Amino acid sequence: MISVAQLQSLDFWYNIDFECYEFKDIFVEIIDNGFTLKMVFRLEDFELYGIRDVRDLTKLIELVYGK
Repeated sequence: MISVAQLQSLDFWYNIDFECYEFKDIFVEIIDNGFTLKMVFRLEDFELYGIRDVRDLTKLIELVYGK
């Protein structure tokens, strides 16, 4: 699970209107249903799976936007 501090270190910022973290076209929504905590990653109209930690997210950013 990626922490809020890790998102902020990758220059994600919290969008109050959409209640999610944003970095360019990548959106991270944190869903807490009381039993489990789930993170949903979206790139424009695509929902991304397999992002388990900050290293995966860093690789995604490098892949999409370059270094």
